[in-house]
Amino acid sequence: MCRFLVRLAGHFDRKVHLVLDGHFAHRSRKVRAWLADHPDRIELHFLPSYSPEFNPDELVNADLKRSPPMHSRLATRPNSPPKPADSSTAASFSRTASAAASAATASATSSNGTD
Repeated sequence: MCRFLVRLAGHFDRKVHLVLDGHFAHRSRKVRAWLADHPDRIELHFLPSYSPEFNPDELVNADLKRSPPMHSRLATRPNSPPKPADSSTAASFSRTASAAASAATASATSSNGTD
């Protein structure tokens, strides 16, 4: 995480405000120490402890966990044609991606005070 913060800060000439979930890697002692040494480079803002509605990635992750695993091409015989994609999984992923985009837009709109 510290290497990521160094790389991220190197791309900007002003302070970066980064919104993160509460994963332990984001709150580790090393990260806190790095942030204390570089207060003018990056400031972390954490989402509330269980708030998937604020984190659109969680919607996609939940859908991927419910979807059946994709069939590996290695599992098929060398001369057999590939199996067609399951249209219900693709449609489900499309709906989830659309919901994630809507949630992100709603979150950005409400955080701008335009409600």
